[in-house]
Amino acid sequence: MKVDRELQFVVAAGPYTHSTDLFYDPLHDLLKYLKDHRPDVLVLVGPFVDADHKLVAEMAETFDSFFEKMVSGIMDVVGGHTTVLMISSQKDAMSHTVYPTPPPALRKTYPNLHLLPDPSMVDLDGITLGVTSTDVVDHLLSHEFAANAGERMHRAINHLFNQGSFYPIYPPGDEDMSYDTQLALKYAQLRQLPNVLLLPGDQRHFIRLVSDCLVINPGRLSDKKGGTFARFLVAPTAPTATGKAASLFNSVACQIQRI
Repeated sequence: MKVDRELQFVVAAGPYTHSTDLFYDPLHDLLKYLKDHRPDVLVLVGPFVDADHKLVAEMAETFDSFFEKMVSGIMDVVGGHTTVLMISSQKDAMSHTVYPTPPPALRKTYPNLHLLPDPSMVDLDGITLGVTSTDVVDHLLSHEFAANAGERMHRAINHLFNQGSFYPIYPPGDEDMSYDTQLALKYAQLRQLPNVLLLPGDQRHFIRLVSDCLVINPGRLSDKKGGTFARFLVAPTAPTATGKAASLFNSVACQIQRI
């Protein structure tokens, strides 16, 4: 891995509004932060319009229209400086309820916005980033027999790497999950070890180094105990004495921040 310039990342995962309303106050708080700090890369992981929210069915407009307005508001704040990645979720009201999940659709396009499927692997200026909106860690932990043996989180993450899959569970850990085995074989394989792996979920937020991969659960932006997101900074890497690029982990600073 070779990074030529300093990169600032912000990572947040839905839901983006409280369970009691559709005002999206946590998202507005995040946008205030983005306006002040201007990261190079913003990763937003669905659900954006949570189909399980008790008020979503009562919306006066279509889910697609609501999502379009949400994206427009986000892009107005971040401007053209920040590269924005939005990862789909099968829990979104406007998405296909299948895993792997195709990217959300928009009528309007933005040059610095990339709508991505769940799961996804992308390269950003020399950094390989893997991300999924599906709570695979929680599903793995719920299937574990030796619940108290060793480091459970570390072991769960290693299952992904050892089996080469973003979702190495069948049948799925969530009985409501619509899992397409053929699509998973094509689109949910973890064919290479990313530099950074984003695994948002309901487990407590964490930052882990597993098998030379920086693994981050940013938590949920809206949470009963207070929403969180992750931010990390990657400094340029310099060649070592052997001529190889230095490890990412000698030049990265990462923290979980409360909203």
